[in-house]
Amino acid sequence: MYRVSTGAKICGAYAFCSAILITPHLPVVGYKLTLPDFVFVILIAYFALSARNNDSSGKIKINSVATFFFLVLLLFVVSCYFSVLFNGISYVGQDYITYMSIEFVNYIYGFILSFITCLLLNSKEDIYCVIKCWIFGSIVLGFGSFLAFMGVGGDLFIDDFSGRISSTMRAINQVPSFVAPALAFSLALSFNTFNEKLLNIKWIVLGCVFSIIALLATGSRTSLGMAVLVFLSLLVYSYFFPSSKKKNFSVYRFLLTTGFISTLVTYFMVGFFYISTSQDLPALFRPIQLMLTWQTGILDVTDTTRIEQIEVGLKSINDYPLFGIGPGAFMPRHHMNEIHNSFLGVAVGQGILGISLLIILIGLLIAIVSKGIQVTSDLSMKIIGFSLLVAFISLVGYAFFVYGMRQRNFWLIIGLILAYYKVSILNKHTLNSRLTP
Repeated sequence: MYRVSTGAKICGAYAFCSAILITPHLPVVGYKLTLPDFVFVILIAYFALSARNNDSSGKIKINSVATFFFLVLLLFVVSCYFSVLFNGISYVGQDYITYMSIEFVNYIYGFILSFITCLLLNSKEDIYCVIKCWIFGSIVLGFGSFLAFMGVGGDLFIDDFSGRISSTMRAINQVPSFVAPALAFSLALSFNTFNEKLLNIKWIVLGCVFSIIALLATGSRTSLGMAVLVFLSLLVYSYFFPSSKKKNFSVYRFLLTTGFISTLVTYFMVGFFYISTSQDLPALFRPIQLMLTWQTGILDVTDTTRIEQIEVGLKSINDYPLFGIGPGAFMPRHHMNEIHNSFLGVAVGQGILGISLLIILIGLLIAIVSKGIQVTSDLSMKIIGFSLLVAFISLVGYAFFVYGMRQRNFWLIIGLILAYYKVSILNKHTLNSRLTP
């Protein structure tokens, strides 16, 4: 049996620690460096040592598909420099330099994280290790959300800006990007218990329950939508799952569906009750309140702001279509908050070149994970492959409602998808070599 590699354990530690962004105030750096950032440094150091000894150990492996993907990703990062060179350089100021640096550092950070993750994970066990740690992190985050909703912890689990629950995160917008993939992984592993027991059922149940709690507790409409999207996607897949013909699996699917529907119905009923009887509405039921206000034609202040951002952003694209105004230039140029749409933000900052490369990257990733699912003969790998696909699509959908490509989990998923494809192809070749006389 293959042992989990040290690199996979460090990647797993990073996935787990990404759920805990609340850190003590440190000298010099203040709150800027978080726990996963320290693990990230360890990951880079281990990768450097592994690369140095790779000739003898063979720990680091990459295929032509991953190589091509990272070349396109590198071109996407470099497109930032074209934007600055042709348009961004015309507007130079301290604010612009600051926000531009944030975008550059984020892209480089994401490139390194996805690159190292892809290279260090070389087996099914390695991939499972990271996924399990991700699920454990969601349990911690969900438990923190539960405590916050019960009024325990004071301001510790509350987003300073929005006033809503952020649990062990520092910002409300990080929670869905971490928890939605964890929910997909938990549901996938619950299906896989009918084929191969990879994780104790109690951890799977806790992962599902606390992931849903965390998503609902944020009071975000997008979080609610992501929970429904993930569940429906896995539910549809369950009908094509090879074990779906088993009687026990059919009963499980019925109970799972009933439980999810009951949760949503209870959530909306309690929400309507609170709205009709109480002035002090918990953030948990904010999505319901906003849905009711839509019917009256009244937009929430955040919706109004986002519409204004989109209008200004579209005008900016019309003025600077090819290379954009430069990454990070929207706020200092227009004196507005960042556009709450990552794709529009990239189009504004990096123009047609940047957004075209981003769309190509997303298409490549969907094609890569789909091909990995197709070629692998391992049933458990097919299940995890589909959960990776659902997790990635949920993050792509989330990008339409959040600013910047700064969700570190987005980059981690990229590395996992490329590693998954590598392992699927490797296992196929190994199986073929065994069958060949």
